[in-house]
Amino acid sequence: MPTTDPRVHTADVARGKKRTATQTRTPVSQEFPQIFARRPNENALGALTSSASCQILSGMESPSAASAFDQVTKVLGRLRGVKLLCVDLFDTVITRAVAEPSSVYLLLGQQLASEGLISKSPELFARARAMAEKRARAHAPPPSDITLERIYRELTHAHPRLEPRRAVLMERELRMEAQLIRPVFGAATWLAARRAERLRIAFVSDMYLPETFLKEQLEALGLWSPKDRLYVSSARGCMKARDGALFRDVLEQERTAPQEAVHVGNNWTDDYLEARRVGLHAVHFPKANPNRYEEALEAHRWGSTAGSSLLAGASRLARLAQPTNTPHERALVDVAAGVGAPLLVGFLLWTLQRAREEGITRLYYLSREGQIMHRLAERLCQRLGFDIDNRYLYVSRRALNLALLDKFTRDDLQWALTHAHEQDIGRILTRLSLSLDDIVPLLPQLKLSPETWHRPLDETSRRLLLDQLAGEPCRSVIQQRSAAVRVLAEGYLQQAGVFDDVTCGLVDSGGLGSQMRTLSLLRTTRGLAPVTGFAVYRDGDPQLPLQGFPDLHVYIRDITNGVGHARVKGMWEMLEMFCSADHGTVSGYEHTHEGIVPRFEGGRTARVAAWGLPLVQKTFCVFADVLACETPVLLEALLEDAREAFGDTLTRFWNNPHRDEAAAWGCFPWELDAGPEETELAWPLSTREALSQQTHARVWPAGSERRSATHVRVALRLGRAVPRPLRSLVRAGVRSLRRPSS
Repeated sequence: MPTTDPRVHTADVARGKKRTATQTRTPVSQEFPQIFARRPNENALGALTSSASCQILSGMESPSAASAFDQVTKVLGRLRGVKLLCVDLFDTVITRAVAEPSSVYLLLGQQLASEGLISKSPELFARARAMAEKRARAHAPPPSDITLERIYRELTHAHPRLEPRRAVLMERELRMEAQLIRPVFGAATWLAARRAERLRIAFVSDMYLPETFLKEQLEALGLWSPKDRLYVSSARGCMKARDGALFRDVLEQERTAPQEAVHVGNNWTDDYLEARRVGLHAVHFPKANPNRYEEALEAHRWGSTAGSSLLAGASRLARLAQPTNTPHERALVDVAAGVGAPLLVGFLLWTLQRAREEGITRLYYLSREGQIMHRLAERLCQRLGFDIDNRYLYVSRRALNLALLDKFTRDDLQWALTHAHEQDIGRILTRLSLSLDDIVPLLPQLKLSPETWHRPLDETSRRLLLDQLAGEPCRSVIQQRSAAVRVLAEGYLQQAGVFDDVTCGLVDSGGLGSQMRTLSLLRTTRGLAPVTGFAVYRDGDPQLPLQGFPDLHVYIRDITNGVGHARVKGMWEMLEMFCSADHGTVSGYEHTHEGIVPRFEGGRTARVAAWGLPLVQKTFCVFADVLACETPVLLEALLEDAREAFGDTLTRFWNNPHRDEAAAWGCFPWELDAGPEETELAWPLSTREALSQQTHARVWPAGSERRSATHVRVALRLGRAVPRPLRSLVRAGVRSLRRPSS
């Protein structure tokens, strides 16, 4: 028996709950026939395993690249006398493009329905297929396992109309499995290194799929060597999960003593405990198991017609493809792959689809949030064949909105100063190219003393300031400086092609949309068609008039029009992080020998790079590459709506981050009001803040709490357990004790 417990990680995580829903819509294959044209060798099972996404993952491997298997290699290096390496298959060296096997049946049902092989809905077929497998297992005597043929005997027994098509249905399931099987990043390199160490390799799997089929997949993925052996429960008549019988069969066939063999697998019970029961060394390798974000996406497979499950699978593949060396890096990758990437890519697929429907040939992505969106859109269009000209536009509220104030109304002034409710008078004036010196005569009328100049204006003071700015003498000064800004802004936009006579759209993360309004009005004043906007979310402000505002398509929630999905707390902050750019805010434009170029506020590039932005953006790009290279059947499911799933993943991260996630994302360099000042997104709370329950002032309260010391977290929890009236009474008492005695 082994002398030590070489487990690598924690036990398997629990599975998500299922939800049912039915959606009807025009098939995406009919909307975009050029995308879903049959690809070469699509009828060959072996060819299907060599999909573009598999090639992407294989191309990223190199003998020197770090991978998820590095920890396993260290554990194996401590073992002595090992001659046989037993390796589990699924979620160890191979995985699927979906998070759970049940999604295979849902995608299969869609394929069968499209071919007219079933009359039931894909959802009903998927449930019937899952129940048939359950019944087949109930009838299998220990320690034997079931076969695919046995499952379909049960299926056709329950649904006799399918009996004439049983062989065809089995063949279609094998085809679907072949389309979905992917290599785990690093597996090929890791296996090659073990062979170089003269270890014999035996693949061991509890699986109903045929042994010959699995061998073909391993060969096609570059994971097989002629000297390897394969032991599959459906062919061997015994299982790992039933008293380790399959392990005993392997040892007997390989003529190897238990202490000379080690098994590596993802399942704590079947791969670790059962192997140890038989006497083998065992290494638990759960990294390819779905994490909590992938499980949340997978739980919405029924409502998204398996689209969210494909997103979960791409999240897993992107996560495994990013080698990480520290808890900080692992937390960045886990959240980027499981939360940020599905949302951004889902939004961009929706945007590109809507743009094509409306005949938009050019999309501008507004800086800075648009930088990563532009990169992802370029990859998606290249892979999917979308003929859309994607361009990145260097703009900001500060650099752009003043350009419309050469002849302005008070409404124009309000649009130019959106999101100013938390700004002091100095920052508001800066956005209008003014200074305090320009309005010194007006300060008494505004009832603003010098000690209040650096405090955020209240609503009354802000309205008074707008009234004064809209009148003389400020009006003339603003118009004069607006004219100078407009010349430079229009010059840059002219260079960028914004004033070309083409149908164009603007893409941004969200907000009130003031930049979209400015750009649209600058086009219409030249006699051009207005733009069409696309945003993840849209805020609402009843004081802002919507005259002149362009059409805006909103993905998640449109507060202005009162439509969309439920509010997700922290969405704006999360999008600001996920869509961070590697340059500062555009403060204006200037003439150079190269033409008119943007001018940036400096210093931010180095700070976000040190935090880990390149790793986050690389994870996003791998996610998009893997997802966009799926086969036509999978792409059709991918373009279905998965927005409800995004709400779950965003909420899990924002409201209940893990300790490493709070530490990594909490130290993000957060800009205060898009200005030069920065702070951490969530810094640890002090004992005083915990006792006073002053967490509301934090940008990310849950992140701050998780980063705080243990006694601080305990104080916060105890405080929340106290009824609210009693809490208010205690705080009042504490404040009275702090007041100096008269």
